[in-house]
Amino acid sequence: MSRALLFIGVTLPIVSLLAAMGGFLPFDVALPIISVAFIVALVPGMIENYRNKRGWSKQSTSMTASGLLSMGTMFIMVGLPFTGLLTLLSGVTWVILTVQAFKYGGGK
Repeated sequence: MSRALLFIGVTLPIVSLLAAMGGFLPFDVALPIISVAFIVALVPGMIENYRNKRGWSKQSTSMTASGLLSMGTMFIMVGLPFTGLLTLLSGVTWVILTVQAFKYGGGK
């Protein structure tokens, strides 16, 4: 990962938080921006798992996927549609990691 991309990935969530706290950005916009950073952070891991036929922890990936999918649904139910959709998308990326963990024999 390039230094510029790493810098953006680290600072974007912080800037989003500060903008939301300052009232410059609605929370339902700031939270999805942070979710996108989480999704982008997982892509190299998914590619590495595919290339090396290796999976991450079955327990960690499945629990994280389940939690994110549940949270995304609840965000939508309480009126935060953008946050909910991006949280669901983040959950789907963790589902992919869970499938890789079971397919490639990840840890416990």
